[in-house]
Amino acid sequence: MVADQVAEVATHGITAGEMDIARDGFEGSILLGLEDSGSRMSRLGTSQSLLGRVVPLDEYVDSLRAVTLDEVNAVLGEVLSPEAVVAVVGPTA
Repeated sequence: MVADQVAEVATHGITAGEMDIARDGFEGSILLGLEDSGSRMSRLGTSQSLLGRVVPLDEYVDSLRAVTLDEVNAVLGEVLSPEAVVAVVGPTA
């Protein structure tokens, strides 16, 4: 069942509605994270470490909103392709 769903998303991608739900949820979690000083510092530290600068929140949210459905589906098709999937089974997994 899970494999069928993964294959479906890899082949056909997600819908605009699914992307809106995911984007709204992600944006909401970012904004809720501003209520906690630890989360704010983590965001700032990660930004500085990965990008060499602190990305202002509005720029971060704007870049999130700029991602297109076609871009998401292209990445999903690539990372969920059968060639990119690995399964590990057993007690040492």
